[in-house]
Amino acid sequence: MSNPSRIQVKKSGIKAEKKTVVLRADASVSAGTGHVMRCLALAHALKRDGKDVCFAVSECPDAILKKIRADSFSIIRLKSKAGSIKDAEEVAKFAKEKKSFWVVSDGYQFSGKYQDAVRGAGLHLLFIDDYGHCKKYCADIILNQNLYAGAHFYPKSDIFTRFLLGTQYALLRPEFFEYRHWKRKLPEKAAKILITLGGSDPDNTTLKILKAVKGLDFDVKAVVGSVNPHLRSVEREIKKSPNRQILKNVPNMPDLMAWADVVITGGGSTCWETCFMGLPNIIIYCGDNQKPIALSLDSAGAAINLGHNKDLEEKKIVSVLKRLANNREARKIMSEKSRLLIDGMGAERVVFAMNAPLLRKAGKDDCRFVWELSNSREVRAASFSQNPITWETHREWYDRMMKDRNCFFLIAETPEGVKAGQVRFRINGKDVTISTSLAPEFRGRGYGNMLIAQGSESFFQNSNVNTIHAYIKPENKGSVKSFVGAGYCQVALDNFAIRNNSLHLVMKRGDGR
Repeated sequence: MSNPSRIQVKKSGIKAEKKTVVLRADASVSAGTGHVMRCLALAHALKRDGKDVCFAVSECPDAILKKIRADSFSIIRLKSKAGSIKDAEEVAKFAKEKKSFWVVSDGYQFSGKYQDAVRGAGLHLLFIDDYGHCKKYCADIILNQNLYAGAHFYPKSDIFTRFLLGTQYALLRPEFFEYRHWKRKLPEKAAKILITLGGSDPDNTTLKILKAVKGLDFDVKAVVGSVNPHLRSVEREIKKSPNRQILKNVPNMPDLMAWADVVITGGGSTCWETCFMGLPNIIIYCGDNQKPIALSLDSAGAAINLGHNKDLEEKKIVSVLKRLANNREARKIMSEKSRLLIDGMGAERVVFAMNAPLLRKAGKDDCRFVWELSNSREVRAASFSQNPITWETHREWYDRMMKDRNCFFLIAETPEGVKAGQVRFRINGKDVTISTSLAPEFRGRGYGNMLIAQGSESFFQNSNVNTIHAYIKPENKGSVKSFVGAGYCQVALDNFAIRNNSLHLVMKRGDGR
């Protein structure tokens, strides 16, 4: 096992009054608008949580900038090359001027070196990712909202990085909220088709679809994004057929999805919106980065993947669309499966994680905090020995722990720098025991299982141990709930549990949330 005491972790040095979050993302014809739009969804959740939000952009169309400002968020235009170290330095400088403690970055141009530059400036970083494109990751939090997301994308990440993986973290815009309890009605035969290929659609897939459905008896609405370079060709095609309509810069996408019986999309973030709306989806992906979404949703039975737009013949679009339109049962199953994937609370979960304490290595300066925490009424009541701990006894013990290679000792600290608790792993041969405690003011807020899960995963990353043991008093129901929520399971009592009249829970490598 590597030496836990030699792990180097930067301390934030960030003060509690900093409440601004800087979102770094770009939009263009080639890159699309998805990165900015999902950051906009997160921005609204941060705003509801009382945070100030500012967007930092290098490239972004006027229509998108106008929407950001209309939603009451400020914007700065960066001068540096997108994704460069100068970009990171410029963002960090601005963030400090705004008294920010979080930077959020979203885009394939941001590398591991970019992350390191932001973190090295003393800022916390949330990195929104899709498929592990960086060689290394050192962000405080990695968010991958995709169905196929997994920790295997991030083998080279900081041991204290927190992962938010899967569709439970999908970022939906606030206009979808009123549809949380809405139920879709499925006609015997689908008659209303929505086409939406994202904000840019550089290959003009919209036109290909319109030509394919030209002779079919459907009401068709085609949404053209704000940076679509093919608007005129789409408009010309629309005029050739009845019951066809083109919509530009749509402000009411949920209403359109509620209107439609079937949607044809690309493989971007719009797919999570269609899932939330329970809208049967035919996906035509327009880039290799969209392929995993198309494949995973098809595999889950929540969409039909038609493949890459450049390889697709019009007759296949017609064939699949007709078959789905005429099969109500297939649409019903697809609607139900897709709705199960997205509950609309993803942005709130991300904000909760940003507010929650982060883990770092314990240091000499934490000695008094751990002593005061250990002597708090709540911690002593839950401990096997309830006698108060003297300062001299604690200081000697703490000094030993700092030097002990068999102790993995972590401090939980809020993004603002307020100490919130501790998680400690004690190694005794093949056995590893976890002990943890939260400061009273942080209890009952859902942080316990998060810290246990993160601490346990960090320990597994830093060791060859396969099982962690936890011993808890039966009457300490809050602690039991936190451990179970973190992925621990109750097992048969061993000798220690019997002697101390405690429950015995374990987590094995790979069993966490």
